[in-house]
Amino acid sequence: APIRLEQILPSSLQAPLDLWWPSVPAPRDGYPVLFLIHGGAWRGGHRRCSPQAPVLQALAAAGFLIISCEYRRRGAQWPVQLEDCKAALEWLDEEGATLGADLSDVSILGTSAGGHLAALLLARGASPIRFRAALLCYPALDPADRSGSTVKSPFNCSFLRVQRGMSFMAWFFEVFVLGCDRQLWECAEPLQALKSASR
Repeated sequence: APIRLEQILPSSLQAPLDLWWPSVPAPRDGYPVLFLIHGGAWRGGHRRCSPQAPVLQALAAAGFLIISCEYRRRGAQWPVQLEDCKAALEWLDEEGATLGADLSDVSILGTSAGGHLAALLLARGASPIRFRAALLCYPALDPADRSGSTVKSPFNCSFLRVQRGMSFMAWFFEVFVLGCDRQLWECAEPLQALKSASR
């Protein structure tokens, strides 16, 4: 049976969701759920444009209800991206039963920037839902590049706020995601939050 894809915009959310409805009847306990946060460098990407789409289709065909979360991007000031994902999870927690979802069987998948957002939700315990599994595909866990693993600028360029030796990853995140507000770094670094959570 074909998979049905539906866009919804609940009144409690600032950004829409896509529901990938399974092509099989709901089990007695409800559908297992995969909650997806897409990537796109926090400014691009789209909930429906995912390199994981073939996997999502296969999972929906196998009986998963997939919720693909959108978040505000261009022109959005951090942390609205994180707040939008958290609000979508709160909506799922409140409305999941009416969707036929099994809220005891929810997994989260985040890719790239979406992996960064998913990791922050996990590390901070910000989700009202306890996840059965977390899948982070090439997640941006170190946007400040504290590990020194990304390309560094070989030049100074003051009008772009680039200094020689500065990580391009850290520069991009600070300028285009944090809006040059260095005080926001503390609430935007999953590795630091994961270290604190693991203690």
